[in-house]
Amino acid sequence: MTRTPDRTPGELQEDEGIILGGDSDPTVVGGMRYVSGAFRFKDGTEVFNPKTFVSPHASTHNRGRSDALTAQSLSSGAAPANKTFQTDGAGGIALVDYVEAYPPNLQSGEYTTPFSTSAGTYQQVYRYTTTSVPAGNYFLVSLANLDCSNAGNVTDARVQIDDTTTFARFVGPVAYVGGSSQLIGVRTVTLTAGVHNIDFDIFKASGNGNVIMLSAYITIWRVS
Repeated sequence: MTRTPDRTPGELQEDEGIILGGDSDPTVVGGMRYVSGAFRFKDGTEVFNPKTFVSPHASTHNRGRSDALTAQSLSSGAAPANKTFQTDGAGGIALVDYVEAYPPNLQSGEYTTPFSTSAGTYQQVYRYTTTSVPAGNYFLVSLANLDCSNAGNVTDARVQIDDTTTFARFVGPVAYVGGSSQLIGVRTVTLTAGVHNIDFDIFKASGNGNVIMLSAYITIWRVS
């Protein structure tokens, strides 16, 4: 029996399946829905968009799509906030916190007015107060240039975090009068969420005359 002639121009619905739009993701394994202009599938692990999904078992060559699109496939809407993918060391990928280096997690400060003292206890020369930061590991670099007014003075200078943790310290004679010795600190520290104070302090441990902090610099950024 011959086929009944098509009296309607265009494709027939029996020639092309049409998935009607819905307002939520499929809930049954093997299900498929068309939601907000995109197909959504559900397998035994998750709901995903086949156009943006990158399998954890795909080769590195096939993981070329952006992290934002891959992350978006793990949710039913927008990509998870502050998340990105990295390899997990076992042939797969893992969702981890995304940390911006700049802005807002790079901060720096400087003090350039020479501070001179003969005090025998720590004197605060410069305090740098951070903005409110999230908890995490931060890379700190500190530098202070030191001088003295009398050869043989013993200078004690330090960089301290929140008046409790000594980050860097210099104890000894400055190279020579009019010269410059340096207090340098470079390492990673763990900070709690909130605002932190980083102090540059100095005092004269022994000798005559004054010890001097010529300038001080601090840079901090979050690394994890």
